Amino acid sequence: MPKELIKVVLVDDHPRVRGGLRLLIESQPDMRVMADTGVGAEAIPLCSRYCPDVILLDLSLSDESGFQVLRQLKESTCKARVLVLTMQGDSSYRDEVARLGGDGLVSKKAADEELLAAIRSLFP
Repeated sequence: MPKELIKVVLVDDHPRVRGGLRLLIESQPDMRVMADTGVGAEAIPLCSRYCPDVILLDLSLSDESGFQVLRQLKESTCKARVLVLTMQGDSSYRDEVARLGGDGLVSKKAADEELLAAIRSLFP
């Protein structure tokens, strides 16, 4: 696990979802949200600015595909692990996330504890 806090950046085009995720993550003593955005194009600049440990990335963004953003993040110098959030339950989504180098996929329907456990599991 990172030395002190797990630093998180949120990328989701729904403000209420980002707000809820922020509240959940900020309630944890070992996690902190560094920034959030509703625009996929801002993911890499935020990663460069805040050097997060984890990016929570929605697959359905208004400006571009979450798959495109994931590919760009993994091709960049950003060292953050990328945990993808989606409403899609199809296994082809999980396969594509893995193929692009994503570090995990969590359903937006998952319980809060499952999401928090998924974030922490990235730091064995």
